[in-house]
Amino acid sequence: RIATLAAVICGLAYGLNWGWQLIYHKEKDTAKILGNLVIKDALPGHTGAVLTLSTGKTYLLDTAGNGVLSPGIRKSDQTLRMTADPKSYEATLETPYGRIQQLVLSDGTKVWLNAGSSLHFPSIFKGPQRRVELTGEAYFEVVHNDKQPFIVVAGSDEIQDIGTRFDVNAYCDEPSVKTT
Repeated sequence: RIATLAAVICGLAYGLNWGWQLIYHKEKDTAKILGNLVIKDALPGHTGAVLTLSTGKTYLLDTAGNGVLSPGIRKSDQTLRMTADPKSYEATLETPYGRIQQLVLSDGTKVWLNAGSSLHFPSIFKGPQRRVELTGEAYFEVVHNDKQPFIVVAGSDEIQDIGTRFDVNAYCDEPSVKTT
């Protein structure tokens, strides 16, 4: 009887522990190292990215607080906003897998960068065109400007726009670039 009672108690304890794990279990975070930054993997759809400037500064947006990160760069909740800054520089925004990031470029164009993607852009658009380079996938809402068309370079393709909404899928492992 004692052995049976002990087996029942052990089985009940195991079952309760298993049920607890099933209901309240959270997946352990794994981390990826990018240079000297640590990026935690997340369930799909989480906001976060790494912003690298040509000046050498790098910002991990997952842990950066809201407010001004640098002159001309402001973070608020899930959006990164580039504002007019007298200094011109290049920037690259990279979203690891499991992350997405919304970006507003200095001309007001909105970009939603999908997971595993990278967008290279200038802090200020100068010259006859507004030009960005994309690897991965992004949705664009382009601000209309007849005199300065917006161009997305994706692989060997160039998508030109003057003020509409479209999605570009240009992952390196895909056979072609798709624009919708």
